[in-house]
Amino acid sequence: MKKITLTFVFFLIAIPMLANSAIRDAEMDGYFRELAAPLYEVAGVADGKVEVNGRTNWNAFVMAGRIVHMNAGLIMAAPGPNVLRGVLAHEIGHIAAGHVARRLEFQRDTRFLSIAGALLGAAGGLAGSGDVVGSGVMTGMGLQASANLAFSRAHEAAADQAGRKFLTQIGEDPKGLSMFLDMLDRQSGRNRSDILQYISTHPMTPDRISMLESTPDPSGLVDSDNTKLMHTHRRVQAKLKGFLMDPNAVLRSYANETDIPALMGKAIAYNRLGRSQDRDAMLKQLDQKDPNNPYNLDLAAELYYTSGELQRSCATYAQAHKARPQNPIIALGQAKCLAKASGEEKQAAVTLLLRFEPNLSDLVSYWTLLARTYDELGNQGRAEAVTAELRLRQGKKDDALWFAKRANQSLQPGDPWHARMQDIISSLDRG
Repeated sequence: MKKITLTFVFFLIAIPMLANSAIRDAEMDGYFRELAAPLYEVAGVADGKVEVNGRTNWNAFVMAGRIVHMNAGLIMAAPGPNVLRGVLAHEIGHIAAGHVARRLEFQRDTRFLSIAGALLGAAGGLAGSGDVVGSGVMTGMGLQASANLAFSRAHEAAADQAGRKFLTQIGEDPKGLSMFLDMLDRQSGRNRSDILQYISTHPMTPDRISMLESTPDPSGLVDSDNTKLMHTHRRVQAKLKGFLMDPNAVLRSYANETDIPALMGKAIAYNRLGRSQDRDAMLKQLDQKDPNNPYNLDLAAELYYTSGELQRSCATYAQAHKARPQNPIIALGQAKCLAKASGEEKQAAVTLLLRFEPNLSDLVSYWTLLARTYDELGNQGRAEAVTAELRLRQGKKDDALWFAKRANQSLQPGDPWHARMQDIISSLDRG
């Protein structure tokens, strides 16, 4: 049988990477765990997560599962952690109440409205009315949309109230949620007609603000904007701005600032512009103001890596990993450096990657690096097995089955990857 080429393996892997906009950062992961974990706990939701994506508009939402998806644009716009906690509390309110599953069920149940409307229209058409069939279809669609949107408005109001309760239970001032709604309202304007209010999937923002602010708060609440979380928030914002905004715009926005977040944002922007000396000047000032911070080391190592300064990057990643040996994102950086070295260090990269698989398995780059490193070590079977795992997680079942069968042609039965491939084959092979 013809040997599969590494190029083909990674062509298959790379396709979904173009559309995968999830962002992982060592410091940002910790920040959102600190923001969200207390809320998930009081809501009674186990294993809840926050996933940040690279979209620059304002949004946060829940889909299936227990994950709050948050756009980077919302984080960059939020004045502090209090607003982000308010948004998270609202979305966790949806999760705790099971709104996603109930909404999907409700949408299935209301499909008959569209069908019934169309049938009514057809009956009218037979009676000789000019364009009633089309009217009936539109009427049915309108009935279905009205029912769905009304259900959404009820969910939004319930999630507001649940979010407010969760915030007060953890001792957080709930004003962040109404502040966010006010931000949205100022952006969109209040001159909307009754019909726009009706067709909106959310209640009119002023109505939601009034509803939230009409409930008295218990005493002794804390605004997290006045805690150490505010500094972390500004650091996370600086990274997102540096990597996602136009670099010249980033430099303009921080032109008159010399604090730690400004130095971070400018270092990233200079790196993207190829101005390594200016970048190094910012990183030097950052180290002087905030020495021995492993997250600064992680940032510097990544900037060196993306600019092709491999030796410098790997030395810095090693420092960061030594300071935070349990951090999976820093470990991933260390592993990609080890994988660039000789055979012995490549094997160390594999060991490190396998150790952190439970924490990194949602990243395409994790599986890509592991497959490539196995291939470079001459273990084609395991490279194909890793590719099968990735394709299965991406929902590409035919590809997963094909790679799993190929992998087990060379893997020995005692190899743990052989057992994993047998599981995939057993679950997917229909004959």
